[in-house]
Amino acid sequence: MLATLSFCIIAYRHDQDVVSCLSFILIARSLALLLFLVSSNLLIWKIVGYALAAFCIVRFNRDPLAKFIIPIWVAAVASEIYWYLTDYQGPEIYWSFILISFNLATRYLLIVRFVLVPQYFNKPATPIRLDWYLKVLHLLPIVVECVYVFEYLVRHLTNTTPLYIYHAYPYIMHSIGMSTIFAVFYFSYTAKQEKTLLV
Repeated sequence: MLATLSFCIIAYRHDQDVVSCLSFILIARSLALLLFLVSSNLLIWKIVGYALAAFCIVRFNRDPLAKFIIPIWVAAVASEIYWYLTDYQGPEIYWSFILISFNLATRYLLIVRFVLVPQYFNKPATPIRLDWYLKVLHLLPIVVECVYVFEYLVRHLTNTTPLYIYHAYPYIMHSIGMSTIFAVFYFSYTAKQEKTLLV
């Protein structure tokens, strides 16, 4: 994914709309990868994960998904406290909240890029179809992660063992990833073609 984003940024470097869209995603994905490489199951990283999610929920509260995340976040934090007090080895669900945070941030940046592009690129920003598709493709992982966490909580706090999302998770996320790569390639190209026809 990082290679695809980097390639398209270089290939369409003269198109500020494509470059700004893809740069936001590249930065978010790179930071998420960096956190994944340095994080562990230590308590401090759990606190970081939940604190980051809380910050993003408050900061990006105008996103309709923020309200959807709140009950899942509260349930997860309460469960983590319970597991800590009872010395129970709970699942590492904090990582899901880190991913949720980066997806929320990316959606926000895609929405406000019409303000950021003129400020940093000194050129006007225009809406392109890539905007809409990337916002949707960053909505889906948030929903999947929330359902994934909910299923984990049910499994570790009750006597039931639902594994529907657990088994489907890698396939769903792989499909979203492949759809994102397709959208990046296809809509970056069509955005360039449409602007060429207008010249």
